Amino acid sequence: MGKRKDKKKKKGGADQLAAEDRERRAELGQELGLVDKNVRRLRQSWREKLTRLNLPIIKEDVRISWHAFEHELDNRDYSISILLNCQKETAGRKHKSDSLHAQQIDQLIELYRRKLLLGQEDEYCRHVKLSLGHEQDFYEAAAEAGERGQEHLRVSLFGGQEESERRLELLHSRTQSRLDTLIESNELVRKANRETLRRHSLEYKLQLTKALQDYESETADKRKDYDKANAKDEKFRASIAQQGQRLRQLQLQIQRLRRDCDESRARAEVLLRDHHFESDYFQVAYTAIQSRLISEQKFDKCQLTRNTMAFDEAIHRLNDYYSKIKRILTVIELCHKYQTIGDCQLIYPLSSSRPSRERNETFLDTENAADSFINYLKKTELFSRNDNLFRTLHKLAGQILIVERQNDRFREQAQQLGNELQLWKKKLKLCIEFYSESTRDSLDFQSTTTKCVC
Repeated sequence: MGKRKDKKKKKGGADQLAAEDRERRAELGQELGLVDKNVRRLRQSWREKLTRLNLPIIKEDVRISWHAFEHELDNRDYSISILLNCQKETAGRKHKSDSLHAQQIDQLIELYRRKLLLGQEDEYCRHVKLSLGHEQDFYEAAAEAGERGQEHLRVSLFGGQEESERRLELLHSRTQSRLDTLIESNELVRKANRETLRRHSLEYKLQLTKALQDYESETADKRKDYDKANAKDEKFRASIAQQGQRLRQLQLQIQRLRRDCDESRARAEVLLRDHHFESDYFQVAYTAIQSRLISEQKFDKCQLTRNTMAFDEAIHRLNDYYSKIKRILTVIELCHKYQTIGDCQLIYPLSSSRPSRERNETFLDTENAADSFINYLKKTELFSRNDNLFRTLHKLAGQILIVERQNDRFREQAQQLGNELQLWKKKLKLCIEFYSESTRDSLDFQSTTTKCVC
């Protein structure tokens, strides 16, 4: 509503100025018509030559009016140059703000990469807050500078308009007063001439021809000067008409520039609104992705700690089982020492001369070794004498297989988690690239719009 009222006020002020301009032109046309009539009347009588005494005054008036007109044109040109300079300054400030915003975005992306590599979350958040605060301060300073420039433009335009109106009124009053004085002086001269003609008509009848001849011979040079002055006056009038046309063209150009400024301001506001919306949207998306990644990292860390604990427990159990199997083998060897030949017949003796490396290769750490060990025990008479020993050994082999399967499953889960982390990293890179491309496109569009407006 405020913008509509301002537009209505501007339109009303423009209409009033146009009406006043038309009235002034009509008054000047009437005055010029009266002047032409007076000149024609003066040319009809031979007494018009007496008015040549007022030619220096008319020349001075024309010179003064010409200087005033040139001064007014200089003021108009100065106001137009101020408008163009302000527009260039606003365009430069906008370009600087866009470049600073792009630099801030690049810094944010670089800091986010550092955060992913080093894990400096507190420093990253602090730097983001500082950068956002600097960006807000920069936007506020740019808005204040634009408002100050607009206020300076309004004041300069209003002052130039008042100065031009004042000078036009002063020039009009001067020309009117001088025309009135000329008319009064001409009337007085006419009355005096009529009275002299009435009183001295008889005396001047004989001397009239001689006086006329003498007068024409004496005033031939003055007549030529008058013709030259008349030609110059006509040229000045034509130049004044051309300057009036130029003023009208300049007024139209100023109105067009104002409309272009308003349109560019509206476009800039729309672009800024869209840019704020996009930045807020990507900020929310970034915070959501960041929180999700943090939660998943915590979950993965917890799961990895659990898996490592289970793996350590399994290794501890395997070490216990290995020590138990060692003790069992030593017991078997001791039993074999104290057995007779008729008690047990072994396929190959369990002597101490056999190296420990071969025993470990045949009985430990693999599923085939456990099976071979169990088959070996089945072939001996010790299996028939001690069932509990075989059962415990079978349980140990089953537990070894279970632990190995758990280790394989843990490895697969770790690989899946690594693949998921890589997928999330790729998604984050795609989001960052999309955000950078969108900001780059918006900046290119703003630069093209500012260039078109300029």
